Amino acid sequence: MKISTLLETKVDEFCLDFKRNSRLFKMGREGLLTTELVKNYVRNLEYLFKSNCQHIAVAADLYQANPVLSNFFINKFEEENGHDQWARNDLKALGQESNLQAMSEMEEMVRFLELTLKTSPYAYISYMYFAEYMTAVLGPIWLELMKKNLGINSTQVTSLSKHVELDGDHASEVAMFLDDQNLHEVQIQNVMKFISEMAGFYNNFFNKLAERHESRNTEYQRSV
Repeated sequence: MKISTLLETKVDEFCLDFKRNSRLFKMGREGLLTTELVKNYVRNLEYLFKSNCQHIAVAADLYQANPVLSNFFINKFEEENGHDQWARNDLKALGQESNLQAMSEMEEMVRFLELTLKTSPYAYISYMYFAEYMTAVLGPIWLELMKKNLGINSTQVTSLSKHVELDGDHASEVAMFLDDQNLHEVQIQNVMKFISEMAGFYNNFFNKLAERHESRNTEYQRSV
């Protein structure tokens, strides 16, 4: 079975579970999203996108002995470079200055990604697939919840909406690249184990994001 098929199945499972059980989407369905939550989300995207570009640039140098890998990372850097500026523009549109203060859960995920990049490049590339495919599936729902709850439209969260437009095609390109590498069984098992770990990091981040703002909502309601 192609690794792209295995990855698609795994990410589909994640997305289905997220739609059903995510605390973030539950808040959205109940009309409990806040502008502060969205600002916090975008701040974390800025941190993630900036870190990703730094990691990809490192990878292009680190794997120079493998021109196929190195060229993949060079091309990916050109594709991703500047996306953190989208987040900074969004923060300005939302009335928030950029300060690159990420939640500890996001910082932990970025450290994990950096380590993976240095030890398992194909697993790191599968992260790109995970993030892009997930965004293409869940992004439209998240955008609709922000609009319904807060009147925030896609032009105010371009760091998400532009990725929704682009990431379906980008995920397919990454999947084809991984298929072309003809990874052996141990490498495939390593990639799938990594994807399970990434699902945990993403769930942890989004649940903590929701939990932080659920707590603030409760405190506000008690004070009025």
